[in-house]
Amino acid sequence: MQDKVHSDWRYPSITVSMTEWEDYLNRDDIFNEEALDLVEFFYNQHPKGIPASEVAQEWHVHTNKITAINRAVSRKIYADRNAEPPPNTGGGKRFWNLLFEGLDPSESPNKNLYYWRLRKELFEAFKNDAIKNHSKDVVETDAEYITKSQHSKIQHQRDIDKRKIKRGEFWQRVYQSVFRKCLLSIYNNQCAVTGCAIIETLQAAHILQRKGEDDNSVGNGLILRADVHLLFDNRKLSISPEDFKVIVHPDLRDSEYGAFHGKKISLPIDQHDWPSKEALRAHKKESGL
Repeated sequence: MQDKVHSDWRYPSITVSMTEWEDYLNRDDIFNEEALDLVEFFYNQHPKGIPASEVAQEWHVHTNKITAINRAVSRKIYADRNAEPPPNTGGGKRFWNLLFEGLDPSESPNKNLYYWRLRKELFEAFKNDAIKNHSKDVVETDAEYITKSQHSKIQHQRDIDKRKIKRGEFWQRVYQSVFRKCLLSIYNNQCAVTGCAIIETLQAAHILQRKGEDDNSVGNGLILRADVHLLFDNRKLSISPEDFKVIVHPDLRDSEYGAFHGKKISLPIDQHDWPSKEALRAHKKESGL
């Protein structure tokens, strides 16, 4: 993964589909913790891209470290598919552009640097895996030591279980970022209630907290300013499922939040992305409003 621009930076010698990326991301023999962290970092930069040297600065490591992580994953995938990477201009093998694509120099803020972003299929696979894995419970297996002869086998299983726990915790953490990114996009980077557009204050709110596929849909989410999110979670503020108007708890109607009572929330352009009326109805009922 070099920063200097070459003329043939675009093309790997194999194509990996979104479904195949989803499988690879869940294999710890392909993506270890560092590699998943790297993909997460680039996911959060998408689609603008970032030079490898800036990633290294953010991580407080040498650029070669970023290159090594990327190269290691690419080597494993090429080996898994019994394929060879394309040659580079120096006579070696080009591994870097399997996971990443470089922005066209005309798109890059600095024409002398590569700006990297995840390939579209990997970007979508990462998002899908975060949503799928978020709903899985993370439970550690409690293996018991029975005899000395079984010690090694059980310890090996415990090591596997710990890796699964770490990976499960990783996906649960990433899911929040993915969920927020999706909601920010459809709510035009604004709080649905207040209209606040200060990104740092905006949070992804679940209308209902529950396990399952419904929990992962944008219909069960809203973008809310942090303080409004707190009121929403504490059932001091709800939204009418009939007309999407804000309902503020009577105890707060004389406060600054009273100004939002009866105000219609901002809705996504696409009606398919609107909050679920069923979820809002359940939230309103739980709030007693």
